[in-house]
Amino acid sequence: MTQQVIPGVTSLRMEPDGSVRIGSAAHYSQFGPGGALTMLGTARVVKDIQISLSGLGKGAAAPGTIYLGNYMGFEFTSGDSVYYSAEVPYDWDESTDLLVELHWYVNEAVGDPVKEVAWELHYTATTETGTEAADAGSATIASGDIVIPTVAKHLTQTTLAIPFAALAHDDVLGIKIERVAIADGSAPTAKPVLVGAMIEYTAHALGEAI
Repeated sequence: MTQQVIPGVTSLRMEPDGSVRIGSAAHYSQFGPGGALTMLGTARVVKDIQISLSGLGKGAAAPGTIYLGNYMGFEFTSGDSVYYSAEVPYDWDESTDLLVELHWYVNEAVGDPVKEVAWELHYTATTETGTEAADAGSATIASGDIVIPTVAKHLTQTTLAIPFAALAHDDVLGIKIERVAIADGSAPTAKPVLVGAMIEYTAHALGEAI
């Protein structure tokens, strides 16, 4: 097929397998012979899975519930934890990490010396094929010591990345979010409060191919 030029489109071409690509050599959307859409480069999109507080199960050492303005949150003592599970999205681009974003605040200013908070994400990715135990393994992503904002109650985002090499499509992902002791320095007197979280991922398809 001769390459066709369409205004506003870098290129449109048909591949030997019958698929059609729209875009440049590195950044394009491709319709396969059966009509399935996949995307590469900047054609991909970022999606979020919202994790509400009601979707978080409290651990044996559980954070307390607190209210501030229009927010409900969980306030964490060191060692407190919450749990969440979800299936790895069908449209996830398997060459990219999954990002777990924590949204939290502390009702305390940074002070002198500075005050710090630390979080850990413990995760397990388990196949659903009946060939792997749900507790077969766990890995940990640490935030390190985070200096709290200079103004009390300012909302902060902490991002923890689960490496793509640890994941596969159709895996069930179990995660535990835990406040841990800082490595050194001073912790705030007030407890950090988690008001919500999300899983952010890069999508390169509309869903699972059928």
